[in-house]
Amino acid sequence: MDLERELGISLMEMRNRRRQSIDEALTRLHDGTYGMCAECGIEISEKRLQVVPFAKLCVECQSRAELLEKIEREEDRD
Repeated sequence: MDLERELGISLMEMRNRRRQSIDEALTRLHDGTYGMCAECGIEISEKRLQVVPFAKLCVECQSRAELLEKIEREEDRD
């Protein structure tokens, strides 16, 4: 029962994060900054935007962010 509840909460959190990302992308579209990397400012590739239309980072910056997040999680475990 607890596992089912945890799964439900996790799914709701994922949906909320996705919805927030879409809302942010719509704001960037309105502001004229859609398709520009929020980190380095270069244009995000069209191919990436087709796959992840709400992407706010280019592939390189996204990879760097994920690596830093992984390192932080490992440090928290220690």
